[in-house]
Amino acid sequence: MLTALALASLTAPDPAHEVENHHVDAHHVAAFLGATTHFAEEESSTHLTIGADYVFYLPVMERRIGLGALVDATFGHELELIVAPLFALKAVSDVQLAFAPGLAFEGGHKQFVGRLNLSYVVHLGSVSAGPSVSVDFFPHHTSLIYGLSVGTGL
Repeated sequence: MLTALALASLTAPDPAHEVENHHVDAHHVAAFLGATTHFAEEESSTHLTIGADYVFYLPVMERRIGLGALVDATFGHELELIVAPLFALKAVSDVQLAFAPGLAFEGGHKQFVGRLNLSYVVHLGSVSAGPSVSVDFFPHHTSLIYGLSVGTGL
């Protein structure tokens, strides 16, 4: 009897652990509002940026690895649209690193872009919000994207 009770206490879910990990959802969608600063040889410019992303966290490593997609629109001299698959890693609880190799479309031209992203989220019930900073590497310039991301887990 004592052994059965000891075994049950070892396998029973820990309420503190459940509260700590309540925000680990398989799917996450988010909207982004911020700015993009393009750093080019001749000049720098900053423009409004909106975006969205979707991440599916794989059922391995406590759902720390995710795959998804992103789309960003920067409203500069011409509309710049970035579309990319997304590879994410939750490095430390609410800190996420992501890599997104994609395409940028602007003024009838397209070019390759590689994005590195660092974000931090605060969970408020089913809603998450926090700062997001990315660096886009283009063939002839670099851009810094920064702002606020708001999302929800599904």
